[in-house]
Amino acid sequence: MSISGIGSSSLYQSQISAMRRGPSPEEMFNQLDEDSSSGLSQTEFSTLADKIAEATGQEIDVEELFATYDADGDGELSQSETDEVMEANRAKGPPPEMMAAMQPPPPEFSLLFSDSDADESGSLDSSELEGLAEMISGTTGSTIDVDELLASFDEDEDGLLSEEETVAALEARLRRLTKRRPAPSVSRTT
Repeated sequence: MSISGIGSSSLYQSQISAMRRGPSPEEMFNQLDEDSSSGLSQTEFSTLADKIAEATGQEIDVEELFATYDADGDGELSQSETDEVMEANRAKGPPPEMMAAMQPPPPEFSLLFSDSDADESGSLDSSELEGLAEMISGTTGSTIDVDELLASFDEDEDGLLSEEETVAALEARLRRLTKRRPAPSVSRTT
């Protein structure tokens, strides 16, 4: 018997990605350049500064910013000067070692076993394994073959998985899932 997750995670991820994507830097610049002068005045840039302050809680000193980034001194930020401002002030994210520390802890497999052992017999039969497989499939979207699980991890061949056998099976499953889905890499520029 196979239990498979339902849904298209790649479609979902692409939809989320599209929602996160904002306007391109050029589109944003053109929206802010209300007078179409090909440069942002302090007044026009203040609109963006206000939005940034609202989102982050950090005020931006527009006069100081212009003194720093208005390279040609014309009183406006060109597209390239604005790009430089945005890149210099872009959130960099935490360092990779902090990202690793932020990963969720591994699941408590003994607790999953206890929750799945409906008859409290100390082992999981095929119907209890089906319930566990459905729960894992619903969470991960992966398919779990209960018969294969029993054949691979039922060491004493009694048709049941003990807690030790179940934990071994879940740990092996987790290793397979993490090999297929590498952790996102984080690069940090300073």
